[in-house]
Amino acid sequence: NTLVWKSFSFENAISVASNMFYIGNLATMGNWMVSGLLDKHSRLKIGLIESGLGWVPFGVEAMEHQFDEMRADKAHAPERRPWDYFRDHFWTTFWFEKIGPQTQLDVVGVDKVLFETDYPHPTSIYPDVQARIVERMGDHPYEVRKKVLQDNATTLWQDALAQAKKENAKWPYDWVKGVDYPHKHERGNVTGQIVLKD
Repeated sequence: NTLVWKSFSFENAISVASNMFYIGNLATMGNWMVSGLLDKHSRLKIGLIESGLGWVPFGVEAMEHQFDEMRADKAHAPERRPWDYFRDHFWTTFWFEKIGPQTQLDVVGVDKVLFETDYPHPTSIYPDVQARIVERMGDHPYEVRKKVLQDNATTLWQDALAQAKKENAKWPYDWVKGVDYPHKHERGNVTGQIVLKD
């Protein structure tokens, strides 16, 4: 039941296990796409952070295939296609990749990609950040570099601030009276004691 061979050292195990985070983001994206929640919440924006870029074309294409082949019940199918959901709701980041930012921006969408350094994690590209940006993005036009390195993050942040202002104006919320909110008698309880040993 493990993803990593038990005989590996910690360093070898984490080298393999870390790659599962990218696949985990694919699963997260897929769950959102089939849930119906993106149709219900059309303004929702989801960042697939620390996920890389190169898996996105394959992942969305795989979801397109699964939508066609595995969803026989068309009456309960999502309203849109996976690429439509991705373009309307998802953003992804990259830091170490060379191939993704050099070849996949047009496929994924220049407006859907943000740059990160992953600092202070061991896989970060610190301290040679500027050199790595030039290596990965240097051949793109200025407008593309500016979007990926600055404008996309700024746009998402400004949208989040505007949405937060609208939500604050709606307070107090009435959603706690809705059918989607479990009432006290519908929620479970956990009791017990946590013991920590060092």
